[in-house]
Amino acid sequence: MRAVLAILGLVLALLAPLPTVSSPPSDWTLQSVTFVSRTGGDVYPGSTGALLTVSILYSSNQSAYNPVACINLPAGFTLRSPSCVAPSNYTLGYAVTSGSLLDYRYIVDVGKYVSPGVYVFQLNVSYFKEGVLTYQVLYGNLTVSPLPPLDVEVRDVYWTPAGYPGAYPTSLVIEVENNGNTTITRLDAEVSLPDFIKAEGNRTSISTLPPNGVGTLVYNGLAISPDAAPGAYKGLLLLNATLTTSDGVEYNAS
Repeated sequence: MRAVLAILGLVLALLAPLPTVSSPPSDWTLQSVTFVSRTGGDVYPGSTGALLTVSILYSSNQSAYNPVACINLPAGFTLRSPSCVAPSNYTLGYAVTSGSLLDYRYIVDVGKYVSPGVYVFQLNVSYFKEGVLTYQVLYGNLTVSPLPPLDVEVRDVYWTPAGYPGAYPTSLVIEVENNGNTTITRLDAEVSLPDFIKAEGNRTSISTLPPNGVGTLVYNGLAISPDAAPGAYKGLLLLNATLTTSDGVEYNAS
């Protein structure tokens, strides 16, 4: 009889439903991520004080309370602000209802050795729902842009006082324009000229050339051979520059 009862108990145990494990909630969805420099432009390797805004949408029919989001950033990114923050557009203690869009803001420094590209961050949202502390994990992307290249255009080239065969001393003036979106804090320029033009020095520099700014490179003490044939000739201008982005990242380019 005991054997029969034991077998019956085993059968009933096998037939009984197993306890269910609740899956992670899906109350929140990531709506947008904005990652801009402290001046509102692109974020570069070496940017400091960049503003990261993460907007998440609440979709549950049951109200949530006191949602806090803790962010985990990838290697090379450092927080200046606390890692766990309340929404900037929410008052603690009030109900969050379905359709509410909450904004979380963080201040981030990007290491200068971080490569341009897209990086993934993790957002851990904790909140109270029906009196129970609940968690949800979301993921978003951070974009780090390449540093802008040196973009200089030659606008004009002329001699002063004159450029004719046998002229000495004379100067070559080259007008250049900064077509880039960063400030050139120093521009070193080396010019290569045809063999019949002799130069006391072929290097010069200018400083502080803002975006769309125009500057002049002047090469003095040039001598044009008397045997030079009149005509148009080409030269080569080699540029090396120190540039600064609007948010203060300094770098070199050529």
